[in-house]
Amino acid sequence: MGKQYHFLAGLHRSGNTVLSSILNQHPDIYSSPLSPVSEYMWRTYNASNEIESAKSNMYPERSTRLLSRMLENYYEDVDKSIMFDRDKNWAHPANIKMMKDCLDFKPKIVFTTRRITEILASFIAMAVSELVGGLHDSSLKADNNLTLNDNLCDYLMSEDNELRRMLTMLDSIDNPDNAGMIHVVKYEDLLNTPQETMDKIYDFLEIESFQHNFKNIRKIEEYNEAAAGLPKDLHKVRRVLGKGDVKVEDYLTPRSIEKYKDVRYF
Repeated sequence: MGKQYHFLAGLHRSGNTVLSSILNQHPDIYSSPLSPVSEYMWRTYNASNEIESAKSNMYPERSTRLLSRMLENYYEDVDKSIMFDRDKNWAHPANIKMMKDCLDFKPKIVFTTRRITEILASFIAMAVSELVGGLHDSSLKADNNLTLNDNLCDYLMSEDNELRRMLTMLDSIDNPDNAGMIHVVKYEDLLNTPQETMDKIYDFLEIESFQHNFKNIRKIEEYNEAAAGLPKDLHKVRRVLGKGDVKVEDYLTPRSIEKYKDVRYF
């Protein structure tokens, strides 16, 4: 019996890592660490427009088959029947188009989201020194009339920052052409009603539900954050599911809260 392949995407600091760890409690599910598969597929997908021999390809179905089997080949060694490939960018409009063009099944994406003000506060609490360095290296000039954290919020929400670019994924959720492809999981729902939230995910995926243990959560694999140039413990998971101790008001001024409180949220 062939494996089922699903996708786990979402905004930064929105519970993506903890949801992946919870999914891995299901005996039939494997949810990956952050995966390179989407990048592998994207580069191969675009090669057909860049390589002369690919442009003149008389058998385009061979290229499609190559792309459609990347997931199967990448996870050949995993002895589970339901696979989640985890990359926060799977729901980007360009990736959605690539999946529709190349996969021989209808993709289903679980997408985690969170209030933007909470994401900003979480980033500042976790990685303030890295953000300061990024701000200094960016084209955005710090405003001396603002606090450091106000400047960091503006940097995170600037056009050149990945967080701002990732908000384009919300357009994919709105697009009626993607109906039935994307299931949104709110961070607050995962924390407040975890089993109900998981049951809705399983209903979306049309697989049998599972009673999870939210007081014994662990990652089955570690992500090499240092090699990826990320702050230490950025993807750390608490053993017991619950709210952290980061309060928006401790990191964001009334100015930034007011400025970003109405940014798109589901």
